[in-house]
Amino acid sequence: MTCTSCGGAGEISTPCNTCYGDGRVRRTKRISLKVPAGVDSGSRLRVRSEGNAGRKGRSPGDLFVVIEVIPDPVLKRDDTNILYTCKVSYIDAILGTTIKVPTVNGMVDLKIPAGTQPNNTLVMAKKGVPVLNKTNTRGDQVVRVQVEIPKRLSSEEKKLIEELADLSKGEYTDIRCYLPRKSYYLSGICGFRSWNYQFMRTHFDVLKMHEVGKLKAAKIWSDR
Repeated sequence: MTCTSCGGAGEISTPCNTCYGDGRVRRTKRISLKVPAGVDSGSRLRVRSEGNAGRKGRSPGDLFVVIEVIPDPVLKRDDTNILYTCKVSYIDAILGTTIKVPTVNGMVDLKIPAGTQPNNTLVMAKKGVPVLNKTNTRGDQVVRVQVEIPKRLSSEEKKLIEELADLSKGEYTDIRCYLPRKSYYLSGICGFRSWNYQFMRTHFDVLKMHEVGKLKAAKIWSDR
């Protein structure tokens, strides 16, 4: 009958004191991993032959790495698009300007068109995230414009804004008319569009608005 102690081998081997006969041991190893452009949280990367060692000399398995992307405090990701919010003054929104904005590839000039409204969005084509495994294709960066309105104005700034408000109402528009005298003041006039010009007869003049104390007035220059 077969020896039950050695199983018929005629000898009894002593197990390894390191692996206890398993043929492999647990160790921590640091490797370099190339992360392709366009990965997102949940993406899995496969590294061949960097998994667990095979038992008793067999081939090792593969290592699977699950990616977790740390959010950026400034640039927000929306699939392959990047969302960004910039702030401009109301003067720059009216007149237009060029500002520098951050992108995934560094700072880039962005033109703010004249007349930009609050919360308007500007699209920076192909400044977003590359599509995974398609290096020549990428998303856009969408910039939302916040227009900052000052809470306090200096006296000079306030005066200029009030003059701009009067201009928008049509009160400071030049008016051509005929008058019998060379020059004089019309004080206390508030609404020029409703003014009666029937008294104007002979001379060609230009009528402009002026400040006289707290009253709006018109000074008339005659070419005679």
